[in-house]
Amino acid sequence: MSVRQIQLADGRTGLERPSREGDRAPTLFLLHGFGSDEADLMGLQGWIDPRLRILAPRGHLRTEFGGFGWFNIRFDPHGGKHIDLDEVLAARLELRRLVEPFVASGPVFLSGFSQGAMMSLGLALAEPAWVAGLVLMSGKWLPCFELPAEPSPFVRIPMLVQHGVIDEVLPIGDGREIRDQIGPRMQTFTYSEYPIGHSISEASAQEASEWLSSRLNASTP
Repeated sequence: MSVRQIQLADGRTGLERPSREGDRAPTLFLLHGFGSDEADLMGLQGWIDPRLRILAPRGHLRTEFGGFGWFNIRFDPHGGKHIDLDEVLAARLELRRLVEPFVASGPVFLSGFSQGAMMSLGLALAEPAWVAGLVLMSGKWLPCFELPAEPSPFVRIPMLVQHGVIDEVLPIGDGREIRDQIGPRMQTFTYSEYPIGHSISEASAQEASEWLSSRLNASTP
């Protein structure tokens, strides 16, 4: 299926790869990282099950050095990174408006890289009933995204977490924190480390592809 540009909620630009199953197909949201755009993760479409409609929205924030993001990251002269958590929560509301129109059409999967992974996790925590599966690539759990008290429907979301052991942007400790703090709560949780930096490898893309297909197969009578 060919990729086309579409307008999402609030006039937001995005890319869509339609599903071979039509408009009522499951939808996979691919959320790019800071300083990138909607075309970045759409490069994974060749790996992704054709039963899935793919939507890759563009983050609303234009970064100082080009590209877009979901919330701002401020860098100090010593290399430190600073995030306004209120801005992060506002960004989650923006993302919620983008995703909500598709919830009634069929299962929704969320996936993202780096900042996009943070946003995917944040929305899943806020609206667990919307999410059929979650794929987090080189992400981080932000403290403003509070973990729910148990019991919660969040724990029923199947989750795949991937991280590079030599990630120079979000160190491997960020991935292991998700593994250690969130993983034990989940009913279906897979964690994988790869010998890569802040990137997606052929092997990690293949794993994500197979994982998504397995979730589709599990939901098909």
